[in-house]
Amino acid sequence: MSDVILEAVNISKRYQQRRRPPIWAVRSVDLALNSGQTIAVVGESGSGKSTLGRIIAGVLPFDEGTLAISGHRLSQVDAKLSRGLRRSVQLIHQDPFAALNPAHTVGNILRFPLNAMGIKSADRVRERVQDLLSSVGLTPPNRYVNQYPYQLSGGQRQRVVLARALAVNPKVLVADEAVSMIDVSMRQNILGIMKQLQVDYGLGIVFITHDLALARNFAQRGQTIVMYAGSIIECGSTEQVIQEPLHPYTAMLRDAVPDPDPTKAMGTLVPISSETPDLTWTREGCRFAPRCPFAVTLCVSSTPSLTSYTGEHSVACHRASLGVSWAMESEKKVT
Repeated sequence: MSDVILEAVNISKRYQQRRRPPIWAVRSVDLALNSGQTIAVVGESGSGKSTLGRIIAGVLPFDEGTLAISGHRLSQVDAKLSRGLRRSVQLIHQDPFAALNPAHTVGNILRFPLNAMGIKSADRVRERVQDLLSSVGLTPPNRYVNQYPYQLSGGQRQRVVLARALAVNPKVLVADEAVSMIDVSMRQNILGIMKQLQVDYGLGIVFITHDLALARNFAQRGQTIVMYAGSIIECGSTEQVIQEPLHPYTAMLRDAVPDPDPTKAMGTLVPISSETPDLTWTREGCRFAPRCPFAVTLCVSSTPSLTSYTGEHSVACHRASLGVSWAMESEKKVT
């Protein structure tokens, strides 16, 4: 296994409210990413996955914990070194059109980060721009250099975003719902390009998505983290988490994905209720308990910790830690 290139320890982010408890967007999250590794971060809206991604990419500050890139803790380096380290982690936005300045051509969009890195020679910049466009499948590159974002399709714009991220020679890409706004017919193409870039450049990728099936597709040989109400509730190899989920929330997310084979039976689990999680929750108990059809008294009186269950597969669920199968029989919900 390669060395850890990105490590987050006990990362928390909260938003203060007047006369109300703070909103906890991320609570005590640990994450370690190796070179060439993919970690998928999965959860519904409000789970904290995008906030975590922006923290890792340096877009948002965090309130507690430590963040290290290539062994350097960002809080312990000077500002100049910090900027250099921040370039090592690049964010791929959900909306490729909003991520690109409509007033600039593709050539200028790629030229700016190269100039910022000290590449000033016009010939060298031109050569590098062409290489970047070719690496993301925009060929011949001269066809795209003088085009504006509005002249490109959604898939082409996202490739330009990828090319811009590669311009600063990153070690990590944080892909936040990177294909959710792209036509379904183009998604596999973009994902294939990202996988190839990972191989070519040894990139570590944090792949953020609400779609468990998409996570399985992209991070099949990597790891998957499931988040709920700002916390990690399950993590492990992608196949373990999806094939043998230990947390009812993970299983419900999996069973909510339609099966393309109409002859297969639907999932037997109770669907997730539409009740939104309480992000101001500070009392004892599992934060998923109000929505969990398998909650028992212990679930509302004690907060489960993320505990290793088998190998690298960990879960924050009392029933799993007690060796009780929540999938066998639904007990009366405790509120």
